Amino acid sequence: MNIKNLISLLTGVLISLSTLGQTPQVADPSLLTAKADSLLQQGISFGEVVGWTAGIYADGKILWEGGAGYRDREKSLAASPEMIHRTASIAKPMTAIAVLQLVEQGKIDLDQPIQTYLPEFPQKPEGTITVRYLLTHTSGINAYKNRLDMVSFKEYSSHLHAMEKFQDRKLVGEPGKVYQYTTYGYVVLGAIIEKVSGQSYDTYMEEYVWKPAGMNHTSPEKHKTALENKSMLYKNIKGKLKDDLNTNISVKVAGGGLQTTVGDLLRFGAAIISHKLVKAETLEMMLQNPGIRPKAAGNPYGMGWFLYNTDPENRIIGHSGAQAGTSTQLLIIPDRGVVIACLSNTRNSNAGGLTWQLLDFVQREEELKKPLMKSISLSPQAMDRFTGQYDFGKGGVLTIRRKGNQLYSDLNQFKGLRIYPASERMVFYRNTPAHFEFDLDEEGSIVKTTYIQNGKEYYPKKIK
Repeated sequence: MNIKNLISLLTGVLISLSTLGQTPQVADPSLLTAKADSLLQQGISFGEVVGWTAGIYADGKILWEGGAGYRDREKSLAASPEMIHRTASIAKPMTAIAVLQLVEQGKIDLDQPIQTYLPEFPQKPEGTITVRYLLTHTSGINAYKNRLDMVSFKEYSSHLHAMEKFQDRKLVGEPGKVYQYTTYGYVVLGAIIEKVSGQSYDTYMEEYVWKPAGMNHTSPEKHKTALENKSMLYKNIKGKLKDDLNTNISVKVAGGGLQTTVGDLLRFGAAIISHKLVKAETLEMMLQNPGIRPKAAGNPYGMGWFLYNTDPENRIIGHSGAQAGTSTQLLIIPDRGVVIACLSNTRNSNAGGLTWQLLDFVQREEELKKPLMKSISLSPQAMDRFTGQYDFGKGGVLTIRRKGNQLYSDLNQFKGLRIYPASERMVFYRNTPAHFEFDLDEEGSIVKTTYIQNGKEYYPKKIK
């Protein structure tokens, strides 16, 4: 097994789907609706998320939108597709589209120094930053310095104002030769959009991105401004659901300071597929990786898009997002006309895993017809049968461990992923199309392990 695939799967990012080469068809839309609704409700029943919404676009239309849980738990207000919530980093592909529109118009040259458009940004001794480098996270601009740097309660009046927070910091390396995912780089892009267009970021995006795509509920979040259907913010800390910090995200509007609905995300994806926002050749350019990969295991990045799968005709692009009070995922399969999106109001709620599970429903009819796995209670002794180390080959060793009455898996740097018992011989990952099946001897010891992912079987060896 390609261990990179397993790592990506366990973090909610599936690298390859075995049946994506087939044209998506939903033979029974009512079955899809019922199964998708059940999946959302199951996530609530596990007590790991307060509320979320999700949707599926395929065959030229929105096939399903749903919501489960609460958008406001204290007031018992239900989450619904109308719930407005933070996009987190899904703001980045929207900003990238705006930049590439200006490139198409000849107003921005991707390979010009950013000072051509933004003389306020300091020259850096480490090298010259270009617009292309900002888009691909190869500018050398650092991410947050620490956890405190991620949290802001200050109001920033513009992207230029927000740049003051980080523009004088050292780069992490020479621009164009280092990959560093950074929201701050997209703040700089927001300032460039304003300079080049002569409009505020909000105004430009409304006129040239959101309105053409039919996104009528998307805008920058205004801190502590009341809005109908706006969700509250929550977090999942070690399985306990609590209120999250009401941070001020005006410091990162273009990189993670927007709010939207799941329907608007589906319409954004549909507009990308139909080339309403940028030309087909421009989109193709956006989906090229510059050849600089993240140091840690992860997906390559184009211009504003994670490139989850780059196989011809089977491409999957999109973006995930996480910040105070939110976990989000957008998936687009441009060659198949499919868009899947999820907005959760709970940090650490695995919106990505749910989104990939929904994609599996669309792509594999046999999966759609299967009942959802249900968790059961097992004694600590029964759960201890599963614990140990499992060798997938090529250096991939996954550990299953028990803590109290819960099971977790660890794989490289991805640790603490919850696993649920489905029987005395099976455990599964919530909202991710993967599970383990165990053959036991008469004494209850494991004699064979089967790992099943998207209908494919793998046979890791228990080594400890």
